Amino acid sequence: MRRLIRLLLAGWLVSSAAFASAGELFASPEPLAVQIRGSLSGLARDTGEARRWHASKLTHEGMDYRIRLRARGNFRRATCRFPPLTLDFRDTKKGVLEGTLFDGPNRLKLVNQCERPVRSATDLREEYLAYRIFNSLTDASFRVRLLAVTWDDSEDLGKAGVRRTPPAFLIESSGELARRLGAAGQLDRMPVGARLEPAHANLVAVFQYFIGNTDYSLQGRMRGRECCHNAKVFDVGGELLSVPYDFDYSGLVNADYAGATPIVNQTNVRQRSYLGACI
Repeated sequence: MRRLIRLLLAGWLVSSAAFASAGELFASPEPLAVQIRGSLSGLARDTGEARRWHASKLTHEGMDYRIRLRARGNFRRATCRFPPLTLDFRDTKKGVLEGTLFDGPNRLKLVNQCERPVRSATDLREEYLAYRIFNSLTDASFRVRLLAVTWDDSEDLGKAGVRRTPPAFLIESSGELARRLGAAGQLDRMPVGARLEPAHANLVAVFQYFIGNTDYSLQGRMRGRECCHNAKVFDVGGELLSVPYDFDYSGLVNADYAGATPIVNQTNVRQRSYLGACI
């Protein structure tokens, strides 16, 4: 049954009109074939507070791009064999990106398969589908692009390394999402007394309930930051939209490491709890 649901979702989303207005990099549901050569082993060791950029190379359709990679995130960075990454094109020479798929914001988030087993690969694809479901409901959502990535893992970029092909996907940058929405910008903190645009906030809450996710906060302060947990707030014409991301703790994905959120009365992530307004 679970496999059937995944196939139905995949077929529905591939044919979705959500891609009609998408930008180049995120315009296609087809996996983007790339090769990334760099120190994946070094990135995996960056589990503490001190994280460094690792010089790397991305190859797509015979074109080489000089990039930097840095481990990001909190729980997954400390737990997963393959950490989530920030991909930075700023080392690529000026003009090289012009007219290519990567012509846009310099930095993108890259989500990797957490572990090597097949189950972990399935988890990643299900999280990707969660983004795609939300894309089909609203343009105020982070777009994603599945990658068919070949890693050439080497501590020394001058030597041949170990090749791995775990699945991955890219997430649209906050700057690009703000541009698409015509937003004045992304808010790092909520103004005192400010309220979210109710229709979008309700849509997010029902969507999160639908996929069985309680690991988010659209407006409230979180430890160590003003706002918010697994959401970014944008000012669109005076209306505040809180856009969610990171769905690996949802019941839809049901990752091995995912546990029930302490703020709700759950025993596991496959039990739904509604966190939205009572309307």
